[in-house]
Amino acid sequence: MGFTSSDHSEWLLIYVPGEDAPEVTDGDLHTHNWSSRIIHSEKWLFLNVGFEEKSKNWSFAFDLNSPNALRFLRRMLRTKRVLVGFRNKVSIRLDPNPADSLVEDFGKKLDALMPGWRQAYRP
Repeated sequence: MGFTSSDHSEWLLIYVPGEDAPEVTDGDLHTHNWSSRIIHSEKWLFLNVGFEEKSKNWSFAFDLNSPNALRFLRRMLRTKRVLVGFRNKVSIRLDPNPADSLVEDFGKKLDALMPGWRQAYRP
């Protein structure tokens, strides 16, 4: 997880190590959804991203006890700009943005998972 600049804007970057980007074009549709788990009293969010036409899927885990993960998620809720980056220096823009779907999928449950998220979210 990190930050990068693209089109003169700040983007959040989720990096997939050891893998080249699938060959996708702007017209290729991706899917994404969120899930949550509590493992040994630790709260986790998972972002699942897939390109059905390419049979490629990734799951990204966010430890909600980690200040870095929380900072990333709050920034995602604010900026709504997320890229998935690969080792061949190709990045794929997640559009529609996963911030809105996180809020839609979890609603009030998000208050328990990530207190204070409403201050960062811009509808």
